[in-house]
Amino acid sequence: GTTWFRKSLSRVALLLLAAFFFGTTANATVYHVTVQNFSFTPSSMTVAVGDVVEFDWVNGVHTTTSVSVPGGALTWDSPMNSSTQIFSYPVTAAGSYSYHCSIHPTLMMGSFTAVDCTPIVNIPDSIFKALLVGDPSINTNGDGEIQLCEAAAFTGTINANNLGISDLTGIEAFTALTTLYCGNNNLTSINVSQNTALNWLTCSGNFLSSLDISHNTALTYLDCSGNLLSSLDVSHNIILDNLTCNV
Repeated sequence: GTTWFRKSLSRVALLLLAAFFFGTTANATVYHVTVQNFSFTPSSMTVAVGDVVEFDWVNGVHTTTSVSVPGGALTWDSPMNSSTQIFSYPVTAAGSYSYHCSIHPTLMMGSFTAVDCTPIVNIPDSIFKALLVGDPSINTNGDGEIQLCEAAAFTGTINANNLGISDLTGIEAFTALTTLYCGNNNLTSINVSQNTALNWLTCSGNFLSSLDISHNTALTYLDCSGNLLSSLDVSHNIILDNLTCNV
């Protein structure tokens, strides 16, 4: 019908415009957002520059309309699509994107974060790097390095217990990491300020003289026993329900 035809033209025009100004990659990953029941699902996610976010209509008459995009990125405003239709947006710049349905702006909102996959995470400890590179769920392209987008996309567990690691630099790139075991190593410091999704941290049996967990408000479990800590501030960790911190 006419609506579908307009949608197709809009989709093609957007893709061609992005390719002309920014270039596209042949191996781009397509991330799907379902539009149904007055919601975008998932409502948030992490993608890479060069990927495509595709909105798939299941039911309802809605739009996907950009609200905030990083400087230089293309804005978008889809037709009022209905079931069985799609609208694609090629991601052209790193940063935070937010969008809504222009018909139901207070009910339907979503966002995604785009990261540049070019930078390689600095991981100076060879043991720690070997652990990360050897995990295919982290090193998804198998290239012997950990790109920033690979680290940012990882939502699972890193088990680095009992490995003789002296430096955990690089862990800060894993912003969606939920569980970290790094006990019984040779760590004198650890920076988890960027790991804001962390809910479980075991760093016992090291040589830590300080530990800042003020940014880790999702923590429910912490074991920092067997270190050199003289104090620990947990005033920001209001849902922490299991703490072990004996020397």
